[in-house]
Formats: sequence, structure tokens, C-alpha cells
Amino acid sequence: MDEEVPAAAVIAAAASARALMRGPPGEEVVLEAMAQSAIALAERFCGRVLVARPDGDWTTVPGPVRQGVALLIQHLAEDRPGDLPPAAVAALWRPHRHARLL
Repeated sequence: MDEEVPAAAVIAAAASARALMRGPPGEEVVLEAMAQSAIALAERFCGRVLVARPDGDWTTVPGPVRQGVALLIQHLAEDRPGDLPPAAVAALWRPHRHARLL
């Protein structure tokens, strides 16, 4: 999970978020940086690697996780200082979380 997220997955995640957003296209580099962070956060939340390395096949990531990543990127891009990420993101990711039993 500490490896860099493959570029193909980052670009696909940014494109998914762009589809949810209003306004003119642009700032793709910023969206891709947010996508990198959102995917890494999803992997940490779920406790497992979600994007295969090194190919970065975004289609292998479960649909609800992809949707949560796109919502998180949209939230970050809208620049709402002090706002918490949407609860829907955690709700979409929670079923894919690996629990460790002691």
C-alpha cells in the first residue's frame, strides 16, 4: 500500500471525478494529484491494495470503491475548507474493508 499508485489508475480516477463535476474542464494535473491521494486513502481505509501494480487496471477496483474515490476527488476539488469528506465515501468503502481479527 505504500507503493505509488499506477498512472493509468490515477488518470482513470480523475476522469471519473471529472464526469461528476460541473464547470469547464481544466486543471487535470490537480485532479490527478487528488486522484493519487484519494486512491491511497481508499487503500488505507480498506486495508488492502485495490489497484494492481504495476499495470494499474482501474476496472478491477470494485465499483463502490471507484465511486467513493470519484466522490472524494470531487469533494477535494470543490475546495470546501473545514468540511469533512462526505459520509457516503466511507459508506461505499466500508463493505470492502478488511477487518483483522485478534
